[in-house]
Amino acid sequence: SGSPPAVWVISPAVATIHQIDATSGRIVGSNYFGGHMSDIATDSTLVWVAFDQDHRVDPVPSLALRSPFFHEGQTFAVPGSDDLAVTEEMLWVLDAGGERVFPVDLVRDRVGTPISVGSRPTSVALDGGFLWVANGRSVSRIDGTTHRLSTIALPGRLSFIAVTRGPGTTVWVLAQ
Repeated sequence: SGSPPAVWVISPAVATIHQIDATSGRIVGSNYFGGHMSDIATDSTLVWVAFDQDHRVDPVPSLALRSPFFHEGQTFAVPGSDDLAVTEEMLWVLDAGGERVFPVDLVRDRVGTPISVGSRPTSVALDGGFLWVANGRSVSRIDGTTHRLSTIALPGRLSFIAVTRGPGTTVWVLAQ
């Protein structure tokens, strides 16, 4: 993410976020954030951290700054805050217990109407125009503009989803 490229790591056990220079492997910064961090996602300008027990999502631009608490960007109160996917304009927040995702419009700084995604959702991923959600035994695809939902049934219990981009989109799911 960003320039220079960085790898972001959350350590929930010690409530710390680490920023690592992807080229050198050197730790750029680490900071204690407290709370129960559940996920981390990045766009080209900010890193977003979800705190599931506090039901909030906070932006963190860089741990190379003196304090990551002084940043531009708004903290959003979102139920669940279990998993994240983000672009420069939109943040998607999974509320696994409520079986829904919340679209957060980063341009207008507002949380949108939640979208029901199916039973037992576990993970979200973006491919540009679509949000993909791994559910108990299906994958939901949400159009990023219209918020229309379609579902694909799959065998096995799904626990993780990832998307590769390129000449085409490939969606990968981990089935148990």
